[in-house]
Amino acid sequence: MPAEVVPLLNANGRNDRFTYAKVLQDGHWLFLKKAKNSELEPNLKRELLWADFVNSIAKTEPEAHIRGPQIVGFEGSGGLLMEYIDAAQVASSSDGDAWRKKIDRYARTLDILDRHANNYTVEWPPSEVTISDVDKVWQRWFGDHYEANLPTLTKARQLIVDNDAISYRVQHGDLTPWQMFEKGEDWIIYDGEKAGDHLPRFNDLAYGYGRLFTRLRNSKTAAVMLEKFINYSGIEHNTFFRQFLPIMTFRATGMLADAYNNSDHENYIREANDLIDLCFAGQLANFLPKD
Repeated sequence: MPAEVVPLLNANGRNDRFTYAKVLQDGHWLFLKKAKNSELEPNLKRELLWADFVNSIAKTEPEAHIRGPQIVGFEGSGGLLMEYIDAAQVASSSDGDAWRKKIDRYARTLDILDRHANNYTVEWPPSEVTISDVDKVWQRWFGDHYEANLPTLTKARQLIVDNDAISYRVQHGDLTPWQMFEKGEDWIIYDGEKAGDHLPRFNDLAYGYGRLFTRLRNSKTAAVMLEKFINYSGIEHNTFFRQFLPIMTFRATGMLADAYNNSDHENYIREANDLIDLCFAGQLANFLPKD
């Protein structure tokens, strides 16, 4: 039994799905994450498998200085015990200046994750509903705002559904710099509860781009990140954009839904609509830095 348990709150997201605690065990602090209901227990398995994936990168490419938390395992009541990381975030959810200063390494990290995700296979829990069933996803995301946004979503659907350029590769799910700790030279990527190979390639890239463009209102830094990622990856521009555009469109609709849901304390609905319009224009140059 742990000698001490200190409840924690998630300062960057919801606290209605999991409980969090810092526990003292054998003289060492550990982090305990528990699902509030049995339906969420597979997400803890995703978290464990995500940590395994990133730690496999740390073994094969240690000079990248990225890793996942060290996992202890599941305790008696089903909670996941892992390393407690006493370190600062790479950047907080509102600190656009910190993102800008670290954007080169962030883009390089995304490329490293993308390369290692190619042909990485493990047995993930059954896939959640995602891009393959956009209408159900949008109804859940938008709620009461769904009908008002149906013309936009119908147009977005045309760029996403039955697009033969979409491929699937292990993704974190909602990767941002506030999902990473910076400890010495290492960036420790955590909170992989949405991770898996059911997500489309470039989901994490598009998610970061969308967060910068909308919530942080920093389209210039988003453009620089994308340009750096393309340069690091070496992928041919047209090939990349055919794969990226439907994923960016899907993530942009998520940013719009978030903007409505967060409008009582911050308003970035205009920026979210601007990002969707960028997708509808269908030109890679519009997403990159202006000369």
